[in-house]
Amino acid sequence: MLVLALIPVTLAGAAIWLHEGGAAVRVARGVAVTAAVLVGLLVLLPEALNEGGPAVLAVLLLGVVVPSGIERLVHSSRMEAGVGLVAAGMVLHQVLDGVQMGAVGPSVGAPGVLALGLHGLPLAAVALMAMARSGRAPALALWVLLVVATGVGFAVGASVPPVWLAPWEPWIQAAVAGVLLHVLIHDISAARQEQAPA
Repeated sequence: MLVLALIPVTLAGAAIWLHEGGAAVRVARGVAVTAAVLVGLLVLLPEALNEGGPAVLAVLLLGVVVPSGIERLVHSSRMEAGVGLVAAGMVLHQVLDGVQMGAVGPSVGAPGVLALGLHGLPLAAVALMAMARSGRAPALALWVLLVVATGVGFAVGASVPPVWLAPWEPWIQAAVAGVLLHVLIHDISAARQEQAPA
């Protein structure tokens, strides 16, 4: 089942080459960003609110605002600071997805593990496209980290009682949803800059 858990994040690696120009690439980027934001707002945030209550909205807001604040503090490389935060958030997300897949794998079977992994595909694709704007080597390094993080999470999930991890899940989901909103804002801003006349 570990192989099934790794398929979606491995497929997301194709996004590394989608940062380059062209109408098809813009459409693919738009689909990936839209899917990621929809997962954040329609899946992660409602689950976080249901499990953690309205207090998780503060964490969502931090997920949107903190990357912007750090970008402003790092004047010389604003985009790189934001991308680094998104990358760190995605690594954490993939660890947690792996934990979830490892923990419930025996009860949901192969189709369930694959479905759980697939929800992370657009999230990983967006993070990889954002990183690819800084260069292909950093994007490839992030891709490897995401695959490894998923595998490590799966191993932990298969061996640690889920009750130990449950209290943290709504807070992490809210933070990831906030970072995804930040990514959307960042992607819109970057697209406008690319389209602006020189």
